Amino acid sequence: MSLREGYPSIFVMSAEGDTPDHPAVNLTPKEAADPASTWLSRAPAWSRDGRQIYFMSFRPSTGKDVELFVMNPDGTDVTRLTNVAGEDGGPRTR
Repeated sequence: MSLREGYPSIFVMSAEGDTPDHPAVNLTPKEAADPASTWLSRAPAWSRDGRQIYFMSFRPSTGKDVELFVMNPDGTDVTRLTNVAGEDGGPRTR
């Protein structure tokens, strides 16, 4: 997780780190029109098989509620897993 774009986002990078040849990629970018205060993604956890990343997030579609989401390692196919009031805890895989 990083604040490098002005709001908490989940990034992926190579084992060498953020380099010109392999820059870090924001997997949870906000829409340009959304204020930074309405967007947060944190607590990423890889699935055991490495095929998905689970994370906590609030965004305009969740209001102020922090929900659990899952996505592919390239940031595609973001799916909301919970829909309850308040903050859902950090995801962990077993």
